[in-house]
Amino acid sequence: MRVAIVNDMPMAVEALRRVILRISGYAVAWTAANGAEAVTKCGQETPDLLLMDLLMPVMDGVERRDVL
Repeated sequence: MRVAIVNDMPMAVEALRRVILRISGYAVAWTAANGAEAVTKCGQETPDLLLMDLLMPVMDGVERRDVL
């Protein structure tokens, strides 16, 4: 399973990355620092699972934007 991590705190990203890498069959697809960056990256490579922080700058984890 390919997992994407979206969080503006590098320490949180690293902690999640380490947990994911310890689970057999899981890999980190990519990371992003905010929701807008995640939307762009999802358009290029859609992960199987997205772990996203709720409170971030630029675009948070609950803000909705019509991207299609």
